Amino acid sequence: MKIAFTTCIILLIVACSSSINNEMKLAEQEFIKQKSYMTEQEALSKEIDYYKAPQITTREHVKSLTGKEVIKKCNDVIRNNQKLSEQLVKSGFGFIRTQNVGDIKEYALKHPDEVIANEFKFSGTFTHYGSTKYKQESATVIIVSKLDRYIIE
Repeated sequence: MKIAFTTCIILLIVACSSSINNEMKLAEQEFIKQKSYMTEQEALSKEIDYYKAPQITTREHVKSLTGKEVIKKCNDVIRNNQKLSEQLVKSGFGFIRTQNVGDIKEYALKHPDEVIANEFKFSGTFTHYGSTKYKQESATVIIVSKLDRYIIE
């Protein structure tokens, strides 16, 4: 009986670890997509000969998040979107990139005490336009796998 129980716990740990690893891969892809200045195709098109594919230097699972924690993250994004919009109006020109998190917040409100997301931290070196050539970028990526949605901080 004790061996069977231990085996079940080990299988559960392996299954959770595999799920987090899959989410980390998806979150890393989103991080690269959001933080890349150019693709290899764009570099070729513009004859940029110093192009290197993004090099990820940090990948870390920070923690799993409950619905309540995700609601806080969504509220932070909404406040940041509002602040950016106000700055755009004051300056009179430009554009902003906002994140729509309404569906994520709605889902979190329905599952306040359940673990519904995972938070990952990434950093990496990306090819950049101009004299600096390469730039270090970092971000936190929250993945809500049930919705197949991300929050980039």
